Amino acid sequence: MNVEWVQRMGLVEKTREGILRVIAYLIPLVVQMPGMVSWIGLMSVPLLVFLIAMLGNGPTGIAEAVGFFVLNPLNPMNIAAYLGAIIALASILHLAVQKRKANGLVMSGPYRYVRHPQYLGLLLLTSGFTAWSYWVLIHTFGIGWLSPEGTVALWFVILIAYLGLALIEEKHLAGKFGEEYAVYRDRTGFFIPGVTTPPHDVLASTVLLSLVTVLLLLFARI
Repeated sequence: MNVEWVQRMGLVEKTREGILRVIAYLIPLVVQMPGMVSWIGLMSVPLLVFLIAMLGNGPTGIAEAVGFFVLNPLNPMNIAAYLGAIIALASILHLAVQKRKANGLVMSGPYRYVRHPQYLGLLLLTSGFTAWSYWVLIHTFGIGWLSPEGTVALWFVILIAYLGLALIEEKHLAGKFGEEYAVYRDRTGFFIPGVTTPPHDVLASTVLLSLVTVLLLLFARI
């Protein structure tokens, strides 16, 4: 067996173990923290699981990974990841700022267009990462413990997880804000602007995000 490959696998395993130790330390803290911090912690769990799984699907060196994102800014996989990161970060920061001003329902900024822009951003981000990992596994010497098919399946698990979190969040907000949230929900899309009629809003969001991921995967096969 190639010695360099064994060393790289050992490094990957040590990195995973380190992240898992950090998560094991942070989760009890998040559980004890109310409000915004607890929500961000819960929202981060699917993303952390995804990133841990993707650690083993990277290229043979850090330089290749950095170069791929820096030197290929117009690559569709990178565009999806960049756009997702921007949307997610902008949404979370806007929500945090608004919550510091008042404890009411946030309907401005990114939340003016869709009810869950943070989840939309995270799903686009992970969609780009999934296609990138898929490309690595079928075109290069990627160190992976997930097969290409398993990598794709993981993204759909993440999609279901964020759909579930969004629906749970909506039930909580409907109970807390009543008619105000009902009016907001009826005029604002789920993940996709313009589609507001339930359950078509959830279905359209699921289909469109799945289609984006499939198209990125088809591009990754080239």
